[in-house]
Amino acid sequence: MNKKLKQLMEQNHTTQTELAEVAGVSQAFMSYIMKGYKVPSVAVLKRIADYFGVSMDELVD
Repeated sequence: MNKKLKQLMEQNHTTQTELAEVAGVSQAFMSYIMKGYKVPSVAVLKRIADYFGVSMDELVD
């Protein structure tokens, strides 16, 4: 998931801090998600997917 997320962030010029705000999590937690240390909840995944206009399946593939 973190590779796809990084790709979407680069394409949309989104910072980790901005994405954390959108997802409703701390910047530190978003950092853990990006590094693969933590797995986001379904609700957080949904907010991220909606923000980027992709399905949750696309996000985690």
